[in-house]
Amino acid sequence: MTQRSLSDSEALIGLNMVPGIGALRLKKCIEAGIHPADIFSVSEKALSSIDGIGGEIASHIRELKKNGLLERELEAIASSGICVLTLFDEAYPFLLRQIPDPPCVLYVAGDTGALAQAGVAVVGSRRATFYGLEQASRIAAQLARLSIVVVSGLARGIDTASHEGALGAGGRTVAVLGSGLNRVYPDENRGLARRIEREGAVISELPLDYEPLPFNFPRRNRIISGLSKAVIVVEASRRSGALLTASCALDQGREVFAVPGQVTSPNSEGTNALIKEGARLFTDISDMLSELGSALSVGPEHSTEDTAGRSRSQNAVPISLTDEEDTVYRLLSSRPADFDSLLQQSGLCMRDLMYLLLQLQVKHLIRELPGKRFAREIF
Repeated sequence: MTQRSLSDSEALIGLNMVPGIGALRLKKCIEAGIHPADIFSVSEKALSSIDGIGGEIASHIRELKKNGLLERELEAIASSGICVLTLFDEAYPFLLRQIPDPPCVLYVAGDTGALAQAGVAVVGSRRATFYGLEQASRIAAQLARLSIVVVSGLARGIDTASHEGALGAGGRTVAVLGSGLNRVYPDENRGLARRIEREGAVISELPLDYEPLPFNFPRRNRIISGLSKAVIVVEASRRSGALLTASCALDQGREVFAVPGQVTSPNSEGTNALIKEGARLFTDISDMLSELGSALSVGPEHSTEDTAGRSRSQNAVPISLTDEEDTVYRLLSSRPADFDSLLQQSGLCMRDLMYLLLQLQVKHLIRELPGKRFAREIF
C-alpha cells in the first residue's frame, strides 16, 4: 500500500477483498466510530476489539494494507473501464440496498442504469430440458417486451436461455456472476456476457480476478433475488441452486413464481414442490402482472400483445446467425414445415437439427407449432 489516504469507496473495495467482511460487519465498524476510510489506519488491536470483527479478520485487514493487493485492484479497475458502485453511492440499486446483507461493492460492466429499474429474475436448472429452455426464453421475451429488466446468473441452461430471450426481444438483462468480471464462467458464455454488457449489465460483488469457486454461487443468488421484485423458477430439481435463489427471495420479501412441469420429470420436482409449498403458479406473464404490475411500472397501455407488436416491428432485422443457423432459417417461411421435411432438406443429423431449431427459437426468429412443425416468426 502507498501512504496516500483512501476514499470511502476505495476503502470499501479493499474491505470487500477481506474474507468475512460484509455489510453487517461494516456496520459494526461504523457503530464503533470507525469510518471505512479510517479502517486501514486503525491498529489491529482496536479492530479486533470490535464486536463481530475479531483477531482473524483484523489480521487480514492489516495484511491487505501491507501486501499491495488493494493498490493493484484499484489500478486494474481504473484501466478496465469497469464501474464500481459501493453502498455509499447514490447509484447503488435501491432494491438491493434493502436486503439484510447487501454487497458492500458491485463491479459493473455495462450500463449502471439497468440496475436502477426493478427487475424480474428468471432462473432454473443448468441441465435443462427442451421444455425448460423454451419456457425460459418465452418468459424472458415477454418481460423484455414490457421493458422489464430480466435478471439471471449467466449459468448454462435456464439462465442462458433467459438472457438470450431478453436480448432476442430487444430488451435489457442483467447477469450476476459468481466470479470476478475477469473470470466469466462458464467459458462458452463469454460472448453472451459481452452482448449483455451492450444491452444491460454484467455484475459481481467479487474482485476482478476471483475464480468461480463453488461457495461463491449461493451468495450470488441473494443478489439475483435482491435486484428483483419477483423470482420466476422455470425448471429445477430437488437440489437445484435455483431453489436457493427462491429461498433468498422469500427471506427478502420478494414474490416467488414457479412454472409447472411434468410430474414424472426430475427437473420439475423442485418447481412442482415450490407450487405445493405456496409459490405462485406461473403459466403466462399475466399471472405476474396481476400481482406486481404497478410495482414494475407496467401500465394498462402496455399490454403483452401491443408491446410485443411494437418490439417486433422495431427489431425487424434478424440478429446475427451462424452459417448453420442461417441454413435452417432459410428453409423456413411463415408456412409451417414439419421436422422430417427439414431433416431431409437440411442434410443434418437429427441431433444437430434439433439444436439449431432450439437456437432459432431462443433468438425468437422461429416458433414451434403443434405436431413438431416450425415456422418463422412474423416481424
